Amino acid sequence: MIWGPIALTAATSALIFASLAPAISELGKRRDAAPLPTRIDDGHITTFAESFRKRLEPFTAEIQRCAEQRSNGVIVFPDCTRGLLIGVGELPSQIAEDVSALVLCGDSNAIPRETELRCDVLAYSDLRSEAAATLRALLIAGDGWLGERCVVCRWLHCDGTLSVAAGSTLYGRASAAREIRLSPLCRFARLHAPAIRFGDAETRPVPGRVFPMRSIVDVKLGRLLATGDFHLASGDVLQGHVVASGNVMIDRGSRILGSVKSHGRSEIGPDTEIHGSMVSSASLHLAGTSFLRGPVLAEDDLYIGPNTIIGSPESPTTISAPSVRIAPGCIIHGSVWARYEGRVEASAASNQFERAIA
Repeated sequence: MIWGPIALTAATSALIFASLAPAISELGKRRDAAPLPTRIDDGHITTFAESFRKRLEPFTAEIQRCAEQRSNGVIVFPDCTRGLLIGVGELPSQIAEDVSALVLCGDSNAIPRETELRCDVLAYSDLRSEAAATLRALLIAGDGWLGERCVVCRWLHCDGTLSVAAGSTLYGRASAAREIRLSPLCRFARLHAPAIRFGDAETRPVPGRVFPMRSIVDVKLGRLLATGDFHLASGDVLQGHVVASGNVMIDRGSRILGSVKSHGRSEIGPDTEIHGSMVSSASLHLAGTSFLRGPVLAEDDLYIGPNTIIGSPESPTTISAPSVRIAPGCIIHGSVWARYEGRVEASAASNQFERAIA
């Protein structure tokens, strides 16, 4: 009779000890003190392009030979897929399904109109794509031009300047080492470049730093806490940070030497300067012809009016919102991330951008 309870107690104790054994072992001999790695690319926008570049590195000599001799060739990857080297002539009309990479080795590469490429493409120099081409992924070693209504499905990186014609769509990531130029009616998701021009944006001087030797975040400025809405009248200058529990309204020609955070919607009038960050927990409307040093973040729609400059060449910044609509004439230095959709408006005459704040 007594052995039954003893056996049950022993079995229960063994099960408890077995579940605690890894923890007890770790206490005695720690091996997992560091956090588990979640990703190794740090979210860098050029990760996919660099991975594609590394994949082609073992075949650099063959690619250079095709470029110098103006010849074509075939390379085979370890996963048994093939890559086509095109150094002369036009693209083949049919590309087999086992072709995972296409390398254009010519001096002036061209993708014909309405071409559809389901493999990753490397342009060994400049690249020009004619209208209505559909590309899976694209790495350009020089400058790139995409014609009207082109579509890039996954990612695009350009080592020079990337120019995109009207009506094109850039899904995924698009980056350039020098500059990105997007025409009206283009759609995008995530952009990064030292300068991103929307429409025919002209370079103009940006206001200098308020505190030349230090970042504004390192300067001890006052903080204004507004319970409810905050309103700054036209032409006013405020030195300090603003935190409002309601909406923020900043009129034409105002100047804020600090950052602004709104728990409601924000409307920024034209000819305004904000020398810190601009954060809105709802929608954010920039009427235009303004300068924001950034970052600029919104939890709802973000409207950026014409001739607005965000960031500077010396201090690139970040713009992020679920939906980003940008009028022609804007220049952004750094990154733009539209989590759902980004769009360049057809003209600056849209009502969203013409509205002036009294």
